[in-house]
Amino acid sequence: MMASCSKPAKELAEKGESTMTPNWLALPRDVTANILQRLDTFEIVTSVCRVCPLWWKICKDPFMWRTVHMNNNYGNSSYNSEKVCRYAIDRSYGQLEDINIQNFGSDDLLNYIADSAGQLKRLRLANCVDISDKALCQVAMKLPLLEELGLSHIDYLSKDSLEAFGRSCPLLKVFKLNMPLVTFFTVDNVNDGVLLFQKPCLSYTTF
Repeated sequence: MMASCSKPAKELAEKGESTMTPNWLALPRDVTANILQRLDTFEIVTSVCRVCPLWWKICKDPFMWRTVHMNNNYGNSSYNSEKVCRYAIDRSYGQLEDINIQNFGSDDLLNYIADSAGQLKRLRLANCVDISDKALCQVAMKLPLLEELGLSHIDYLSKDSLEAFGRSCPLLKVFKLNMPLVTFFTVDNVNDGVLLFQKPCLSYTTF
């Protein structure tokens, strides 16, 4: 059962509590949606949408799911995180534009993202140790509208996958790369891959 977003002023007064408690229901719908969108997707799926009927209705809007940011720092299994991520992607009904996943993920999930999000403009992957270079090559061909790519601590990264993104994503403008201390490629290989982008407007950053 969903709770009300705020206690009635009369009830608060009877209990001797302050009646200055913010009434979240009084906020315009678009403002509330903007606030909720800033939360981690895992929180939205598992708790936020159940707070009250208004928030439930807002969370049913595909617009809410144009951005999906998930960090598996809740102690959940990778399976549960992927399940929640797939649910969020489905809720977007093809309108997903920005996805950022950290500390979980697999080749199957990455392909699911690419197959379900033809409008994707921003893809960021961090510490996704189960995502392979082969999968990156495959999804590059499915993301023609991609404008920003961020890869952090991705093992087995090769110039082949970088070349695939450069060849398949004509709108790519920003590429951010964070290489781990121990990798299976060399800096020269990565730089070669970046050169293969052949995009004079591309912003390339290592950190």
